[in-house]
Amino acid sequence: MDEACCWGALGELPYLGTGRVLRLVELLGGVVAAWRAGPDGWTEAMEFTPGVAARLLRAYRPDRPALLARACRTAGITVVPWPDPAYPFLLRAVQEARAAGSLPRTTPGPPVALYVRGSLEPGEPAVAVVGSRQATDYGVSVARELGAHLAAAGVTVLSGLARGIDTAGHQGTLAAGGRTVAVLAGGLDQPWQEAVPGLARAVARSGALVTEYPPGTPAARFRFAERNRIIAGAAAAVVVVEAARRSGALITAAVCRDLGRPVFAVPGSVRSPTSVGCHALIRDGAELATTAADVLAHYDVQRLVQLGPVPRPAHSPGRRPAPRPPAGSDAGQGLGPEEARLLEALDSEPVSLEQLVRRAGGQPRAVLLALTGLELKGLVHQWAGNRYSRAAGRPGG
Repeated sequence: MDEACCWGALGELPYLGTGRVLRLVELLGGVVAAWRAGPDGWTEAMEFTPGVAARLLRAYRPDRPALLARACRTAGITVVPWPDPAYPFLLRAVQEARAAGSLPRTTPGPPVALYVRGSLEPGEPAVAVVGSRQATDYGVSVARELGAHLAAAGVTVLSGLARGIDTAGHQGTLAAGGRTVAVLAGGLDQPWQEAVPGLARAVARSGALVTEYPPGTPAARFRFAERNRIIAGAAAAVVVVEAARRSGALITAAVCRDLGRPVFAVPGSVRSPTSVGCHALIRDGAELATTAADVLAHYDVQRLVQLGPVPRPAHSPGRRPAPRPPAGSDAGQGLGPEEARLLEALDSEPVSLEQLVRRAGGQPRAVLLALTGLELKGLVHQWAGNRYSRAAGRPGG
């Protein structure tokens, strides 16, 4: 019997939930044994009430793991169960925090199995970029730049493949040659309304399409909120680019905040309805973000890339980050070869990323990574339209 699909089948049952499934697997000697024990064995092991036992009996289908395995093979879907090293470890940590009592009892547990098209990498660092479906040109531009620069730093970009900000974040990441993961609100074999034809295939090739729902599950409105908790749970931080007053991105931000992870919001025009939610987040304590450097400044980037998302707050909660070193200071010492070559190619006149790649040579991904490092050192300034120059006051600028 397929162990991964036994996890998936247990996860579908009513009442059990993450904690009870894990307890049953422990008590009954493994996931296959737990599934074969059936409702009678579960009731005996967990002392369920007659009402709960009756619900489980009605839902139990002994051949469900085999049917699930067949459906996944047909659709080209991989099941990533709870014990698999590829299961996002920050998502698993949500359950650990719930079990320890450090989260509200109302915080939903993560699924015990994920359905994946593409691949998840064990311990990959991930940041969510989310926002409004009704995005403005400004929001789309910012989301693309964030995706590209986070990818350049070796960070996987999470989002939901919806039109608007989600799509732009995925596109920016793909353009930079990075990994991006899209979490969907239905089975991966179901039709999906893509804003850009072929985007889902490109995301699966670069990273993964992920859902908690088995094949055959149609997308539904109520499942989008459930999808958002997966995005928040798997991310080291969330960046909201544009959000109206009732945007689903605010749900993602709220879950991320409950989990004690950083929330960033991109400011917009005070007259734009798509920025109302972002301004509310900033007012309520979210960090203001204008570039990926604002996000990456909270972390030791190399440690983030090598060991996965390890939050490294640069300041105490509720306070602004420490000021960046002034241009021309000792912060410019110890540049890497790529950073030094890139700095030589820049002057005070802003140039586009494409021009800079041609001028400095090298691969776009390496150039973006060096730019991020230089921004964090206060040596480079990013302008609107994905243009760059030396920071004011820097010799040669």
